[in-house]
Amino acid sequence: MSIAHVKEMVDEMQNDFLHPELIQDNKLHFTVDGKIYRVRMPNQLELLEAEQKKNAYQVMLLKSENSITLKKLKKLLKESQDIDVDELEKDLKAYEEKVLKVYDKLVKRHDDDKEGIESDKAELGVLKKERNELIDEISKHTTPAIEVQSENYFMSYLTSVCTEKNVEKENEIVWEKVWNTFDNYLTCEDSSVKYYGMGYLTHLMMSIR
Repeated sequence: MSIAHVKEMVDEMQNDFLHPELIQDNKLHFTVDGKIYRVRMPNQLELLEAEQKKNAYQVMLLKSENSITLKKLKKLLKESQDIDVDELEKDLKAYEEKVLKVYDKLVKRHDDDKEGIESDKAELGVLKKERNELIDEISKHTTPAIEVQSENYFMSYLTSVCTEKNVEKENEIVWEKVWNTFDNYLTCEDSSVKYYGMGYLTHLMMSIR
């Protein structure tokens, strides 16, 4: 899947996230290629199983010769390539604060202040673009870290058990799991449903918590 395609999906999800009413009964619906899907909040047992799998995966990575912790990775990046991830993360936090300030300015404008509204929207667009580029850069540098890989594994498992598709059976509409097992999720090729599923589930869990 191309980077452009992934960015397009992220932009679409960000637009949806502006509408909290899309979350109904701890579920979030989305469509891919005209088909209806949804993600639901994991129950306590599923969360426990996900944590167990995450811990086991983390132990496996710790035993691997080619693994590295986030702390050591940051130190290595700074010493070998002069890349300061901590500073990049501070910059990201600053961008978040800038975005909030512009949002605050925007919501206080009167409806007839069209020029001011358009100006704020344009500023938000620039800030979001720069923020997303910074997120991509941080992610690119930190992906090899054990903690990051373990968290991705955790969310992958939850995505595999909490993503459902809308199907018709015997003239009745029902919801079925997209992937029968976690192994099935891991071995099947990447798809839009995978990307959307994880993105929407992450948002759902953050919103409910």
